[in-house]
Amino acid sequence: MEARRFWLGCILLFCGVVMLFIALFLPPVGEIHSSVIAVFGEICAISGAALGLEAYTTYKMKKLINDYEEKRNLEEKEKKKENDIEWHENMD
Repeated sequence: MEARRFWLGCILLFCGVVMLFIALFLPPVGEIHSSVIAVFGEICAISGAALGLEAYTTYKMKKLINDYEEKRNLEEKEKKKENDIEWHENMD
């Protein structure tokens, strides 16, 4: 799914650039109409959302999972340490 979004974003961006170059050669030659620039901006926003949002959410989810696992491991180590201390105290 991630690869599909990546390629979709790349294709959209490529289509936007092609559209800009085609607009250069339509009458009046050498001038890009403002509607073409507006559509290119929308295409960039959509492709950026397809590319960037996926990367951002994946990064945040991995960070959240890693933080949770580190906290859980730390709590387990503290409990084990407390149990070891209690065991040694009971042995005395």
